[in-house]
Amino acid sequence: MLRKAEPRFAASQLLSMVSHFLFCPLFLIGAEVEADPDADITDCVQTFLVHCGPKV
Repeated sequence: MLRKAEPRFAASQLLSMVSHFLFCPLFLIGAEVEADPDADITDCVQTFLVHCGPKV
């Protein structure tokens, strides 16, 4: 269960982080993303869970 009061807002934040890392370079400067997309997504999810995930 998420700690945020509004799960839809929290999910929107996660999707925004992922899209920022994966799509913004392509749209803004026309460059392919050279980083490992799986690692980027993992970092985004970990960041999200630190802020919104269940207390451990």
